Amino acid sequence: ADALVPSNLLRRLQNLEVLIVCGADMVYIFRSQGLEQGETVLTKLREMKLENLPELTNIWNDPAQPAMFHNLRILTISKCKKLKSLFTFDIVQCLLQLEELWVDECHSLDKLFGLSEGLIVQDSEIIFPQLKNLALQSLPTLTSIFAGRATLLCPSLEYLHVLDCPQF
Repeated sequence: ADALVPSNLLRRLQNLEVLIVCGADMVYIFRSQGLEQGETVLTKLREMKLENLPELTNIWNDPAQPAMFHNLRILTISKCKKLKSLFTFDIVQCLLQLEELWVDECHSLDKLFGLSEGLIVQDSEIIFPQLKNLALQSLPTLTSIFAGRATLLCPSLEYLHVLDCPQF
């Protein structure tokens, strides 16, 4: 299967709080085809760790369900060679509880957050009110945090680590 969690399984995982995926060959983590617009799934998810997923190109294969990430506090992504961005702009606006973001050894990642199709972002402010720790390491193609012109505000940031990101 190209996705770890298809839409019929998403509906059954309402109490899932931690998702750790290591060493698998899927292209996507979530497939939302079949979910209705605005349907809430995985609302208790607070930690997601994706590691050593060489075929992963996107976390979602379709437009994501933004509400799913309202409680996400810790996101760790490591050794996902084909991943080009983590989330789209509409998802970013739902990451209000995010406290830790760790990204390393993702050699195709050029932006942390991309744009949804047809969306143009000009002079927006993105606020991560709870983000305390941000670590970016060994990301040779990373050029920016956002696709589009946006200002990043992290009023709670305590730890910033950037290493071996020559294009950033």
